[in-house]
Amino acid sequence: VLNGLEGVTIRVPDVFRKIMSRREYKKFIRKVLKALRGGFEETDGYVDKGYAAMGTTQIWQVIIWALLYPGEVHVLVSEINANEGSVTTKWHLRTSHKPLKGKLNDVEELGEEELLAFTLGAILGDGWADIEKVIANSRAYDEAVIEIAMSDERYKVWEPLFERLEGMGFRS
Repeated sequence: VLNGLEGVTIRVPDVFRKIMSRREYKKFIRKVLKALRGGFEETDGYVDKGYAAMGTTQIWQVIIWALLYPGEVHVLVSEINANEGSVTTKWHLRTSHKPLKGKLNDVEELGEEELLAFTLGAILGDGWADIEKVIANSRAYDEAVIEIAMSDERYKVWEPLFERLEGMGFRS
């Protein structure tokens, strides 16, 4: 464990703003970005000093988190584990954005686009997706499988979201 480190604050450019028109960007924030952040925070985030934060050992999550939260991001490496055959780094990131974690109360208010973005954010946080072979009626099919790790307690909170997804054609 690394002790006494304070981390650094980096400035992450808003790449989405740079590639979209003003109108597209405002719609993107309202319909997609906020929902992506919410899903990611619900599964992998926490609140640190009043701001959205996360910890991970996955460098791809560090990059996605930084892209979703442009502006100032405080970065701290708290652990580096060297094992035979692998090295892992424990990253902690704190944004300059207010947290959305714990606001999964109004699932009914989310539009379909927002619901799908929220779900994608959750998968990026604590989920996985794969294609599995399924045999039905003597025929083999490829079926997309998506899973999100959560406790029974969290499942009860998420149940209305899953019901909305089922109403859109997803199966549980």
